[in-house]
Amino acid sequence: MTKNDEILIIYTSWYTDFINEMTDMAMERLESEDCMIKSFKAPGSLEIPALAKAKITSKTKGILAIGIIIRGETSHYDLVSNETFRSLGQLALDYPDISIINGIICVDNKDQLEKRYIISKKMKIKENEIELIDKAILCLGIIEMNNEMAPRSVVIDECIRLTKKFSNPESYKFINASLDKI
Repeated sequence: MTKNDEILIIYTSWYTDFINEMTDMAMERLESEDCMIKSFKAPGSLEIPALAKAKITSKTKGILAIGIIIRGETSHYDLVSNETFRSLGQLALDYPDISIINGIICVDNKDQLEKRYIISKKMKIKENEIELIDKAILCLGIIEMNNEMAPRSVVIDECIRLTKKFSNPESYKFINASLDKI
């Protein structure tokens, strides 16, 4: 990366206690990079892809989407999570030279979200040390479990395999423990 390259962080205005911590972690990690970091607040997760697309310039080399989608009592959760993930995927197809990281977490309720922090503390992993790839894998696992896309054990095994392949060697323990509690 060069000083002229830019990374966009697009985050939501919901669940600010968690979002602020996640955004701060991303900023800390990116400070060591020799690039410009620009952050923008979207009204919600559904608007993240459109805002990201609007902010892309010829200097953009990466986009980090940060959000939390919590299931409610209506089908709104399914619509928001599916369309947000579909739109981020389309953005990646439309801009193949830009790295897009989906750091949007999907859970059934706020208790599940808080349990992830408790689990990470029990495992002596601070939330701000959890890699975004691990969060994305957790989100994928939760979606697959919630939508019963595969047997629970298959989902957990696949998430562990992805973690071992794409994250640090010890992260799979956190993924396994987190998904096992859901």
